[in-house]
Amino acid sequence: MAWNCRGLGNWHTVRALEKVVSSENPSFIFLMETKLVVSEMDGIKDGLKRSQGLVVPCKGRSGGLALLWKKELKVDVQSFSDSHIDAIVDQGVNGKQWRITGFYGNPETSKRQESWLLLKRLSSLNSLPWVCLGDFNKLMNSSEKEGGCTRPAKQMEAFCDAINTCNLRDMGYSSQDFTWSRHLGSRGWVRERLDRALVSTNWAARFSKMQLHHKPNSSSDHCVLILKDIQQKRKGGRRKKMFCFKEMWLKDKACVGVIEDAWDRGMYKDSFSPLSSCLDECKYSLSDWNNNSFGHVGKKLAALQARLEVLEGMRGSSDTLEEIECIRTEIKNLLDTEEIMWRQRSRIFWLKHGDKNTSFFHTKASSRYNWNTIHGVLDNSGSWQSEDESIEKSFVDYFGSLFTSSNLVVSEELIQAIHGKVTDPMNALLTRNFQATEVDSALKHMYPTTAPGPDRMPPIFYQKFWPKILPKLVCENQSAFVAERLITDNVLVASETMYHISQKRKGQVGEMALKLDMSKAYDRVEWGCLERIMLKMGFAEKWVALVMKCICSVSYAIKINGIPRGHIIPSRGLRQGDPLSPYLFLICAEGLSAMLHKAVQRKSLSGILVCRRGPKISHLFFVNESIIFGRATEAKGVEILRILKVYEASSG
Repeated sequence: MAWNCRGLGNWHTVRALEKVVSSENPSFIFLMETKLVVSEMDGIKDGLKRSQGLVVPCKGRSGGLALLWKKELKVDVQSFSDSHIDAIVDQGVNGKQWRITGFYGNPETSKRQESWLLLKRLSSLNSLPWVCLGDFNKLMNSSEKEGGCTRPAKQMEAFCDAINTCNLRDMGYSSQDFTWSRHLGSRGWVRERLDRALVSTNWAARFSKMQLHHKPNSSSDHCVLILKDIQQKRKGGRRKKMFCFKEMWLKDKACVGVIEDAWDRGMYKDSFSPLSSCLDECKYSLSDWNNNSFGHVGKKLAALQARLEVLEGMRGSSDTLEEIECIRTEIKNLLDTEEIMWRQRSRIFWLKHGDKNTSFFHTKASSRYNWNTIHGVLDNSGSWQSEDESIEKSFVDYFGSLFTSSNLVVSEELIQAIHGKVTDPMNALLTRNFQATEVDSALKHMYPTTAPGPDRMPPIFYQKFWPKILPKLVCENQSAFVAERLITDNVLVASETMYHISQKRKGQVGEMALKLDMSKAYDRVEWGCLERIMLKMGFAEKWVALVMKCICSVSYAIKINGIPRGHIIPSRGLRQGDPLSPYLFLICAEGLSAMLHKAVQRKSLSGILVCRRGPKISHLFFVNESIIFGRATEAKGVEILRILKVYEASSG
């Protein structure tokens, strides 16, 4: 644990510390701002039952550090100062050691750079697994602060640069977001995340079940940091991993033959869907080939490295030297393969492999895994659920309700307000037969290793094997997602309109702007409403039927800790991430836009005229957000509310 206690001269603070230590029983205790000298800390150590440790005395009535540990631990302090205590821990198991550093960032902004120089110097001392925790007195980004003045970006960048230089990463946290808070009187409260734990990749790998908790208290304005093992016993033992096509397989020439043979077997199966049969055969064959032939990359590297060490110690006969050269080449190839593997797992697509970035990709992949791990959830009743079955039920209940249609009746007012815009030439283009070249072009525009579908085959599978498997197969108010329009166009119009409203000084009636955000916009779209809007806009029935088949054939499983759970068949909503969904949402939103236009035509709403010869602006849409403009009267407000209720009752 680590805590900026803000002085241990107060009995209440000491009592609070003793209670936390009694309940958590930490192996290490790092205290900052003790404001005590060495002799004054002796009584504190006795009360905590931690006789082993190092105390850095305060200077005057400020500062003071202490790192205490259990007497059975073997700890060797390497260095200390007013800002840190650095130690090596010897676990005595196969000589495994790791490193712990208690760190206190300088509270004076002008001296903060000295803290980062100290952190960089400490990182250069050794390469042991390292955890560095404490009060760093600095934020990594603006989201770690609430209230008060904005922190300068350069200061946050300097902190992040120091962390990256030290090859550390923030390990994240569980529970509340902020670790420090203070009341600023009439200016309200300010809360920040100043305390954290930074870890190296090898420390995170060794202690993969560790999690940081922010424990609030009443004796200091800083939370107590509790770093503890959250490993939970899971029923049913180790689970089988989900299949996913791996890019590294393509480096082995045998992969092509495995896929071609599997595809042929799938084609000869008596199946309603030959494509599904072929893909299933590919999954089974690739999994079997990976387990029995391709092998575990890490284990193969370790075995080759051990063999190389043995050969290097032998006499240099010609056969031995040739084998050494072959093993070195194979190790080099496997290192490239390993980098590709970790790159795909990390989902870092802006950095190319081949530049010795394996450690970076591994760090990102490990961080993603830890961040995505779910240990428990609050269900609809507010109860905490931590068992696998309870977690699954909570998710299935929530999303099952979210994606279930309310069986709304589509308002005729909404449908009548929409005008047909789709011409016969447009429909002819939409309903023409699909071409293989179109599919090929679409595949080539997709990023190779992102977004695998339910078959767990990412685009790279189809990009590489499409030539082999194909022969074997038989409105102006909306600016987002629309070609030749930019969302910034509406931003500029909105800015000019708001400026016009703020400068209005004449007239008895003011003007207003109403900003709206549609909650769960994609998830609540009613399919019946969308279908009627598309037909009213003039889309061909054949095309509408095809689109509705794409929408209605969806089923969901919820991936919890890497395992798909539950089975949800939705009756409303658009799939997040589907490239078609944004355009379908815009079509649905056309209903709201049409009703607002209709209201302006019959003068129920007025809109705003920014300049004499300019157009009247009644509304602007930004995907699921919108701004409605008009005269600031009760009648106009009532009409806007009525239109929104009609749209809500029809579209969901």
